[in-house]
Amino acid sequence: MGWFARRIGQPSSPMVRPWAIAGPVLILILAAPLLRPLRAQSQASDREAINLAAVRAVLENGTLAMDPSAFRHNESAYLAHGKAFTVDSPAFPTVLAGFAWMIQKAGVEFDTNPLFLEYLLILFAITLPSALACGFLYRMGRIFEIRRGWRMLIALACVLATGWFSYCVVLLPYAPAAALVVMAAASIIHLVTAKKPALAVGWIVAGGFCAALAAAIEPTALWSLLLMPVLILAQPHPWRVRLSGVLLLIAGAAAPIALHMSINPPITGDFLPPRLHADFFDQSLMPVAMPVSISVSGDDVEPLDASSWVIIGRAINRLITLTIGSHGILSHFPVLLIALGGAVIILHRHWTRPIKWLAGGTILAMLGLILINTGTRTQVGELMFAAPGLLATLPILLLFSGAWLRRRHHKLVWVLAGIALSISVGITMIGATAPAPPGGYSGYTAAEAVARLLSPKRPLEPAPAQTRAAAIR
Repeated sequence: MGWFARRIGQPSSPMVRPWAIAGPVLILILAAPLLRPLRAQSQASDREAINLAAVRAVLENGTLAMDPSAFRHNESAYLAHGKAFTVDSPAFPTVLAGFAWMIQKAGVEFDTNPLFLEYLLILFAITLPSALACGFLYRMGRIFEIRRGWRMLIALACVLATGWFSYCVVLLPYAPAAALVVMAAASIIHLVTAKKPALAVGWIVAGGFCAALAAAIEPTALWSLLLMPVLILAQPHPWRVRLSGVLLLIAGAAAPIALHMSINPPITGDFLPPRLHADFFDQSLMPVAMPVSISVSGDDVEPLDASSWVIIGRAINRLITLTIGSHGILSHFPVLLIALGGAVIILHRHWTRPIKWLAGGTILAMLGLILINTGTRTQVGELMFAAPGLLATLPILLLFSGAWLRRRHHKLVWVLAGIALSISVGITMIGATAPAPPGGYSGYTAAEAVARLLSPKRPLEPAPAQTRAAAIR
């Protein structure tokens, strides 16, 4: 009552801040007409098709197992124990099934209106979490002590200039995983800025849940779960508070981890999801058995050779492809150069330890994913727009551009930064028109996406069959 009495007669703070909700609302407005079931009903990729089939199998049969004969020509199907499964982590269609169940309770059924159900499923399970994460990014921008308009611009750029928005319109795990990683990082930022950390208990539990769920539905988001305990232990609080925070983090992460451990081993025999299994090509439902192959020079595909020079050449080719090549993060999103500059500023200036660890951990995670992708024998994301396997790190990385914005720069530098941002946003929006087309991409994905947009009826040159077989991310 005393608190209520003190509040009487004082001007109340606004319940809703326009700058805070502007970003999420804009994301929803832009995404709603671009969702794949509305824009291109017959252009679902193999992964989208089998993910939707897995959701239906969970709802109708209570299992992720499906009849393999129905997916004999689906290159994103995984065969185990005589049944077909989605190549994505089994937790992803399981979580989607919860959303689909609520949609069915509202009267939209698979049998009567499957396209509308798929549209609503993407809207609520993929797009809406991404829009909400944009609001979290706006709040996280408070650490830079910049104007609200700049904070909203950074939050929007994290979604619209990193390729994140491109995957907000399809039934794939990359966008929701990125949203969960952002929410987990937001819990740490809130703990850093909280005046009374003891009251931030719920944020730690929620952060652990989000980080674990992100790792469960998309393996490339595992880095956030591994980094969370380090960020909590780096807090400037007594050890008693920090150790309690780690225990709360474990409590929050327990449910998603238990979900993954209960449904993944019966499919693959271990805790690795189907997409990461070394014997994927032996168990996948390929129309014709094909040997594992590697790409050394662009579209040329050669048989696997034990020569170390071939392996080194392939790794270099993949490294170039993922950085400045046809799927490169810098060739698609040059604004990330500013993000790297901001992260370096944080690492070299007097920022709090958790913020420094978050910046350094994000850079290390991105570099680690690039190295893993260059060394793997699978063609990670070869047919999809840009580099979805790195998407879980890019929004957090771009957030650190706020440290760069705090500094004064020459007018020419601002012009170049604006050009880089405009190019990144434009490419992301173009990618949203076809992030995972059935025919895939065989060259620079942004250019081919423009060609598909301008000449939708003109088929592009398909990627080699062996590359299609290997494109599982």
